[in-house]
Amino acid sequence: MHVLLPVAGLFLALGLTPFPRPICTKVPDGGWFPLVVGAAALSLMLIWRRDRAVALAHRSADAMPLDAFLASLDRPGAPVRVAGTAVYLTTQRDLVPSALALNLKHNDVLQERLLLLKVTTERAPRVAENRLSLKSCRKASGASKCALASLRSRMSRRRCGAC
Repeated sequence: MHVLLPVAGLFLALGLTPFPRPICTKVPDGGWFPLVVGAAALSLMLIWRRDRAVALAHRSADAMPLDAFLASLDRPGAPVRVAGTAVYLTTQRDLVPSALALNLKHNDVLQERLLLLKVTTERAPRVAENRLSLKSCRKASGASKCALASLRSRMSRRRCGAC
């Protein structure tokens, strides 16, 4: 937002200067249309960003803590386990991913092995090979939680010790 105002001010100053025709004659002659389209697009993007943040906050507030979920797998009445491995991408380390919660809610079963994967990308075009590593890996009741430090397009094969 701090960069947007100077850039908008620059374009406004250029638009207000009388190059071939002043802006007051451009708007009535059809210049209003790109202004309306731009304002509508900006409004949609700002509404989308705000509502997405609200939805993610609600989802995080309703999510079950991961430690409580892993502990519940050992209790009586735990979900039925079926053969196979399920990999769920997650954005937060301490909450059950929503895809896992919805799968459990609708199907009432869990795979024998669950892999909760959090991928963190670097803000660089290339990442050194020694930086591609598993940050943390935890195993409990057939569920493994692994977090990758970074990825690149040609990933080397790395295995989690708990998997």
